[in-house]
Amino acid sequence: MPYIHIDNSSLYYQKCGLGNPLVLIHGSCLSSKMWEDSYDIIAHHRQVVAYDQRGYGKSILMPGENYSQENDLHMIYENLKFNKADLLGLSSGAQIAVDFYLQFPNKVNSLILVSPALSGGPINNETTEIDNKTLKSINEKKCRETVQLNYQHPVFASAINNIRCNSLLREIIKNHDSEIVTANPPKRLRSNSASRLAEIKTPSLILLGENDLTHFHQISRLLNAGIENSILKTIPEAGHMLNMEKPDIFNDILLSFLQGEGNI
Repeated sequence: MPYIHIDNSSLYYQKCGLGNPLVLIHGSCLSSKMWEDSYDIIAHHRQVVAYDQRGYGKSILMPGENYSQENDLHMIYENLKFNKADLLGLSSGAQIAVDFYLQFPNKVNSLILVSPALSGGPINNETTEIDNKTLKSINEKKCRETVQLNYQHPVFASAINNIRCNSLLREIIKNHDSEIVTANPPKRLRSNSASRLAEIKTPSLILLGENDLTHFHQISRLLNAGIENSILKTIPEAGHMLNMEKPDIFNDILLSFLQGEGNI
């Protein structure tokens, strides 16, 4: 399996296709497997890379190492010899994409921000109670309880109740090691991206599920207002995991944007 080794940790990735690279960045509690409905389709049109962040999926996170998501993504670029790439991130993956752009603006062709989180954005008060319960469960090393709480998190509710994608999502969540990631968080290089959105000049597509939490609607509108060259598109009857819930619609919109078509 292809790995990029950094210190004593390793980043797993998969790469396919030819042409300009598109890097896929998963969200919290997830892995690169969340892109299964899009990966092969994208690879028919261009080069695509999906990777697991440290401590997620098949990647390895060794305790005590000093790392950041932006620098790890930069290592993907360096090892695969990318000068520039398009970045597609979901939720916290979208946050990583924006933070990376603000550190390395000349390395990004475009941003596709799905159900986006944002550094320095409004606090999510909708999930405070379950987030606190989950953190308590992790700290008490109650693994089974932690998995159940992750299943019950509102961001996954729509996808868990979707027959076509609930099995894969449950598998991803079940195999996520919340304890090691929580005990060894990445260093935050960017905490104020929300105040710097005007610096983003690259074409940006913001995708949002109609049934996603109010918080992510708020973040999406903030990004759309702050990034001059951006489009906000809402997908009907979809929640936070809209790429898994509505893959055909998601893939059509994504490919249209990447191919530079006007009617997205």
